[in-house]
Amino acid sequence: MTVGTLAIGCAAGFGGDRTDAAGAVVKLTAGGKTQIRLVSAGGSFLSDAGRYVDFGYGTAKEIDRVEVIWPSGARSVLDKPTAERRTIDITEPASPGGLSGTPGSAPAPPAAPSKP
Repeated sequence: MTVGTLAIGCAAGFGGDRTDAAGAVVKLTAGGKTQIRLVSAGGSFLSDAGRYVDFGYGTAKEIDRVEVIWPSGARSVLDKPTAERRTIDITEPASPGGLSGTPGSAPAPPAAPSKP
């Protein structure tokens, strides 16, 4: 029996670091079950909690979905990421408009308001 594990690294904004992502909620769904982890900063004196949140998805054949809800309100969604990968790095979109399918890229800007 093979048990799958995955580490997800979160970085806030373009070129941001993991501590900027503190407070982000990461959800992983596999085999019909959803797990939730909170990205934290720090840990204890002179240490850090690390860049990644870890998930175990048991004997599920694939990961159905990974979703990050950033402190800014933006969302990053990965549908069916490759389960053979042991780590996934996701960068917060440049604006809170959200993201679907591709980590690290910004959504299209909103249309300019029409003038009366």
